[in-house]
Amino acid sequence: MVCEAVEAIGTAVAMAATLLDLDLVVVGGLWGELGDLVIRPVQARAVEILRRSGLDRAFAVRSSALGDDSDVLGAAGTVINRWFTPPI
Repeated sequence: MVCEAVEAIGTAVAMAATLLDLDLVVVGGLWGELGDLVIRPVQARAVEILRRSGLDRAFAVRSSALGDDSDVLGAAGTVINRWFTPPI
C-alpha cells in the first residue's frame, strides 16, 4: 500500500513539476513526517518520470520543516492573507 502511494505521489509531483516548471517540491503533513521512507522514493519516481519525458534537470523533493502542522499553518496563512488584502 505504501509503495502504491509513493508511486502515485511521485507521479503527481512529476506532473506538477512539469506543468509549473518547479525545481523543488516540499511534502508536508503525514507524508512529510515519514521522512526518507517516503521522500527518497517519491523523488526517485519523479526524477524517473521527468527523465523519460525528456526533462532531465535538477529537481528535489524535501519534507516540510513545519511538520504535521503544515496544513493548519497553510490554511491560517490563507485566511490571514485574504483578511488583510484589500478588495480590488
